Amino acid sequence: MSSEQAGEDPDEALVAAILDAEREAQLAELMRSPARVEALIEQNALGLDFDFALDLGGGLAALGFLDTARLVALSALADGDAKVLAAGRLALGWIELKRGKHRKALAAIDDAVGNTDLDVLAEAAYLRGVILESRGKHAQAAAEYERVIGMPRRRSAGLAALSLAEMLSAAGHDEQAVEVLAVALECGVAHVVPQAALQLALIRDRSGDVEGAIPLYRKAMESGVPSAAPRGAFHLGEILRGAGDVPGAQNAFKTAYATGDPEFAPKAGINLGIIYMDANRVPEAFACFETAAGSPDRNVAALGHCYVGVVLADTDPAAAERHLRTAMKQGDRQVKELASDVLRRLGR
Repeated sequence: MSSEQAGEDPDEALVAAILDAEREAQLAELMRSPARVEALIEQNALGLDFDFALDLGGGLAALGFLDTARLVALSALADGDAKVLAAGRLALGWIELKRGKHRKALAAIDDAVGNTDLDVLAEAAYLRGVILESRGKHAQAAAEYERVIGMPRRRSAGLAALSLAEMLSAAGHDEQAVEVLAVALECGVAHVVPQAALQLALIRDRSGDVEGAIPLYRKAMESGVPSAAPRGAFHLGEILRGAGDVPGAQNAFKTAYATGDPEFAPKAGINLGIIYMDANRVPEAFACFETAAGSPDRNVAALGHCYVGVVLADTDPAAAERHLRTAMKQGDRQVKELASDVLRRLGR
């Protein structure tokens, strides 16, 4: 919904957008540093409101920092404001969901909806939808998401639209997903819009509309939002490299690589390393391949080991052989063939 549709003054909407972006930056910084969060809690200086308590507690839980997330939730529960208290209960729900304790998560929602504030009800319904989806109850989850989309809280409606669109796309209903994504793209929420742009880019890319995907991938990349930027940058790099735009691809892969994202930084490292090798920037290529070798994805790690072996082949054949044999143990057929070819050239 645009500011004109909502009856907002354009200047007020601009100020709200700036404040929202500043808040998102603060939130992202705190989620990268659980120790900082714990220090602020100890100093009674966290300054929680409803959105901040919910986003920080739920965000830390999603990242696996469950102990710190619980401290945030308990701080909210100790707050004198009833709405902040409800946020603490919902944050506990996100923690229990992360732990796989669905009944406890639902119980936390039931505790929260004793507060009949519309923001609380919208966030509770959204969390209920996520829980139902995680249990494979897609029809019920979709009903919850649709209910939230019809509520006036833009943040909740955007998140619900994003979740529903992802669920529809995964089921092969891309046209319906695109319709739903319009809600998320227009919600104006700083961390939701780039995720929606990424999802729409993936759908367009998959359908062959590469030109339509490029600006959306770029939007996701330039947002800096952790759940959108690394993947958007990686896929943009793939498209640009395939189109022969090596400088553009290099910039996109560098952006993905610099995020340190556990999935897309190593993948980008492979592509960036190859570009560096083609430019005879061997030390930089080697660093990228080493990063890739540490990927949690066995095949990406194998490819990283393989290229480390390629780099070392002329200067340290014994070390090269170790990396190449590691690649052969855990890589797919294509990686094994590449590693085997290099080993044959080494005479090993």
